[in-house]
Amino acid sequence: MNAASIVRAVCAVATVVVITSCGEPMDTGLDEAPNRLSADSQDRIERARVFFAHQSVGENIVDGLKSFQRDASAPSLRIVTMQESSELTGPAFIHAKLGKNGDPKGKTDAFVAALEGGLANSVDIALQKYCFVDFEANTDPRPLFEYYRDSLDRLQQEFPSLRILHVTVPIVVVQSGPRAVVKKWLGRTPDYYPENAVRERFNELMRRHYGPSGRLFDLAALEAARPGADPEPIMFQGQRLYTLLPEYSSDGGHLNREAQRRVASALVSFLASAAPSRGK
Repeated sequence: MNAASIVRAVCAVATVVVITSCGEPMDTGLDEAPNRLSADSQDRIERARVFFAHQSVGENIVDGLKSFQRDASAPSLRIVTMQESSELTGPAFIHAKLGKNGDPKGKTDAFVAALEGGLANSVDIALQKYCFVDFEANTDPRPLFEYYRDSLDRLQQEFPSLRILHVTVPIVVVQSGPRAVVKKWLGRTPDYYPENAVRERFNELMRRHYGPSGRLFDLAALEAARPGADPEPIMFQGQRLYTLLPEYSSDGGHLNREAQRRVASALVSFLASAAPSRGK
């Protein structure tokens, strides 16, 4: 399954929790509201409780979800922090900051601890997302992926009724233009190519392992694709890699307002398609 098809994949979800930490908007022509959902899908997402763990770009996605609350045609989501969720029952999209940027294994440990600490018994779905700053040019992605996979496999065995979903690592804008051309002439590497290459190797491991199950939200592929088009790869040292499209970001790494809404729209559709039907 390639990245473009994974973006279109759907997955069943029932409860949503989001863990977060981490310009002027551009007119990019991105989608301004969630894709129109069927009545059944909209009912399922509005009855869901989800746990979504992340930092940085995840905050952008939460902001995109919040912007839909002003759109009468969008699903109604109750977005709360993890601290607020302890006092609430019923459907909710719960978010919180867990772990530290630059320590991806620590983020996974915090995610597992939160679920084992009681959240797993009160939500239907859980997701964890790493940040682009968790991957540097010298990061070895395979042992990190194996740590993530093994940790979540154990969690799934411990809580078999919990639906665990997965998210690819976000990418950044790479250096382009005259400076990049000159660097290539001089045999030097433009900025952020090596880091995105590491992220892509990790994401390919995620796609191969989780893509066929339909439980992977391919954030990186969305960031590299214009609406209605496939992701646009570039080549680096014989490896295909993706880059965040410049029109989607105000600082080269985080999502601007329109991109926030587009990614949030895709996430809503992903979660709604995954959520089980509930009796009236």
